[in-house]
Amino acid sequence: MQSGYACQRLMKNNHLHLLDFDFVSGKFQIPCVFPETVCVQRLVAFNKIRSFQEVTKNIGVHFFLDDYQFERVWNKPERYAKMLAGFACVLSPDFSMYADMPLAMQIWNHYRKMAVSQVLQNQGITVVPTLNWSTEESFQFCFDGMPKNGTIAVSSVGCCKNSSVREKWTRGMNEAVGRLKPKTILFYGSPIEFQNQGSEVVYFQPEHLQRVRKIRKGKIEVGERTKWLMENPAIVCYVAEDKISKTFRHSSIAPTISDSSCAGIYFTTHTEKSRTPKTEFTEILSRPFPSSVTKSVNPVEFFTS
Repeated sequence: MQSGYACQRLMKNNHLHLLDFDFVSGKFQIPCVFPETVCVQRLVAFNKIRSFQEVTKNIGVHFFLDDYQFERVWNKPERYAKMLAGFACVLSPDFSMYADMPLAMQIWNHYRKMAVSQVLQNQGITVVPTLNWSTEESFQFCFDGMPKNGTIAVSSVGCCKNSSVREKWTRGMNEAVGRLKPKTILFYGSPIEFQNQGSEVVYFQPEHLQRVRKIRKGKIEVGERTKWLMENPAIVCYVAEDKISKTFRHSSIAPTISDSSCAGIYFTTHTEKSRTPKTEFTEILSRPFPSSVTKSVNPVEFFTS
């Protein structure tokens, strides 16, 4: 039997003192949230809010990021509630639920998502629950705690790679709409057809992709390094595959590594901000390139000048 102090620490570390145990659902006692009516014009990533200086009354915050970027919200939800309070709404943290994860871990991540959602809502923040599922087996718990006839959010990022993935996504989305009957769906990513059953669907494109498109159309000025990389796609892809493929696995641009524009923008951004030391990629740029690559300038001199 644990002592009183140990029990209090356990309660605090898992935020149990912040939850309403009379407001849970399902056999796993998943925390619930109330339905919300939301109208936003833009969604920004959680990892961008610290430097956000614009008016936020029509802007929501999303967590469609790698989990490590927002694990801190689970660790200290009250602290981040103060940072998020100025936004129109906050989408619930999208803790991953992969098909190859143990079922217990999937349930735990869904529990954490809804627990943080309830804590934030109790702090007066407008919370939009985020849909997430893996296989059909996850349907037994992945919708627990979510309100009916309200606003929900969903992402299709990473789900458009092939027909099999899209089919699984569509099956889960149809199941969610059938159970929750939402009035509004905030859809983040490339559109995928599903049975919305009369729900209003509001689409949002990832902002990094919007930036790429604007650069291609000449609507955004970019630095000399970015221009050079976009003009030398073979070199960009060669370096990206060789040097920063591991980094790309933790990047939202990962699915488009073969797109020289995306790779170039990502590569030069890390270069200019010194996130990747020059000494590390200079050695790669100095290697002999494949015969198919024609260098118009010396990349080593270009990046180290």
